[in-house]
Amino acid sequence: MNKYERMVHRGRQDRPGDRKTHPRLYKLEESGYDGVVRKPEEVIPKTVAALTRAFEWDDKIPIGVFYQNELLSTYQERISQRITNIPALLQQKRSLLTIWVSR
Repeated sequence: MNKYERMVHRGRQDRPGDRKTHPRLYKLEESGYDGVVRKPEEVIPKTVAALTRAFEWDDKIPIGVFYQNELLSTYQERISQRITNIPALLQQKRSLLTIWVSR
């Protein structure tokens, strides 16, 4: 672990010669922050709050869930709704790959 990593993970000293270290990492959930969007009107304020917390990097470094939008489906679900025949397409690609490799 280099000097910078020790400073981030273990804490930093406020004054030279001060032997007591103060932890820099803190959990967002323990500070009362909630980045989960549950209503449509929360999208913009929580996005702004997440970006603000993401740029905190001086004395304290936040860790945890910055932003989570429960109103949106997952990427995989959205793709499978758009492309309904994914298994058939994958099988077709495998067949073409097998033919190409066997040549």
